[in-house]
Amino acid sequence: MLRLAIIALFSGLLSTAVLAEQAQEKNILQVPILIPCDDKQEMVKVIKKYGENRFVEADGIITVVTGQGTTITGTVTIWVNPQTWSYSITIEDNNRSSGLMCMIASGANFQPAGQPI
Repeated sequence: MLRLAIIALFSGLLSTAVLAEQAQEKNILQVPILIPCDDKQEMVKVIKKYGENRFVEADGIITVVTGQGTTITGTVTIWVNPQTWSYSITIEDNNRSSGLMCMIASGANFQPAGQPI
């Protein structure tokens, strides 16, 4: 996992200037962030440590910060602990043989949305 983080960091640093230039041309704000990815079994161990279970799933896509804007398509899952209301949002690569799962977000106070936007 450390190796992946280092690769992601250097890839992000090298491609930040390219992405910034592209974003200015299109008036799109692109924020380079680090998303932890690991073997699915290891990622699920972390999620289960917080007592979270699968709540909903959907097909999804994220763009990984590289010079080419590589994408990961896969299953997006929202995991929730119904006692503490902690949650995690993951994406699992559609290429199941890779076994890659990434943690998009995690947090607390999972609840229904308020007023419509």
